[in-house]
Amino acid sequence: MKKTILIILFSLFSLFFYTQNIKVVYAKGYKNYKNITNEKPKIFKGLNYELIISNNEATFSYIDNLSINESNKKFIGRGGGDGLYYKNSFTKEKLHQVISPITNKLYLIYSKTNEIKWTLTNESKKINGYSCYKAIGNKSFINPLNEKKMSVKIIAWYTPEINVSFGPSGYDGLPGLVLETKTGSFYFIAEKIIFNENNIIKKPTKGEKISQNDYDLKLKQEMMHIKM
Repeated sequence: MKKTILIILFSLFSLFFYTQNIKVVYAKGYKNYKNITNEKPKIFKGLNYELIISNNEATFSYIDNLSINESNKKFIGRGGGDGLYYKNSFTKEKLHQVISPITNKLYLIYSKTNEIKWTLTNESKKINGYSCYKAIGNKSFINPLNEKKMSVKIIAWYTPEINVSFGPSGYDGLPGLVLETKTGSFYFIAEKIIFNENNIIKKPTKGEKISQNDYDLKLKQEMMHIKM
C-alpha cells in the first residue's frame, strides 16, 4: 500500500516538474473567416513561433528563418506574433516588446493578465494527442483610426492535461496550455511540445513603457506625422 502511494506521489511530482519546463512550437495558418467548412487552415511555410515556459514565466516569439518565403514575411505579425511576449503568472505581469512599423521605435506594452474575457465551453477535440476544450474570448482595444473602442473575438483550444496558464501571442489565462487559437482568419497551431527543457526566460526591459491603448493612439499620431 505504501509503495503504491509513493508511486502515485512520484508520478504527480514528475508531471508537475515536467510541465514547468516546456517548449511549444506553433505554426501559423490561414483560413478565411467566412469559410465555415471543416477544411483545415493553410499553413504558412517558414512561419513558426515558440512558447518557452519556465515555472511561472513564459515568452512567445517568432523563430527567425532566413529561408522564409518573401511573400510570407508580411504575415509574421498578422493575427498576433509580432515582437516578444512575456508573462509572469506569479506577479501578474504581462509585457509585449514590439517595434513600431511606422518609426521603428521600440515599445514595451504592458497589460493586465486578465485582459481577455473567456467563456469556457464543453466542446472538445484532440490536438497532438491531448484532450482540448474550446474557449471563446473577447479582447477590447482602441481603433487608432477613429479612436473608437472595439473588440476582437478569439477562439482558443486549451488542454487541462498540461496545467499551465500560458498560450501563444498573449492568448492565455485559461485552465491549461493553449494549443490552438483562431483570431479572424489567422491560426496558431501547436506542432511540437517538448518537456523538461532547460529553459531560460529573459524578461524584456528595453523600450518605452506604454499601455496598449496609448500605443494604439501613438501609432495613429505617427501615421499622421508621416502623411504631413
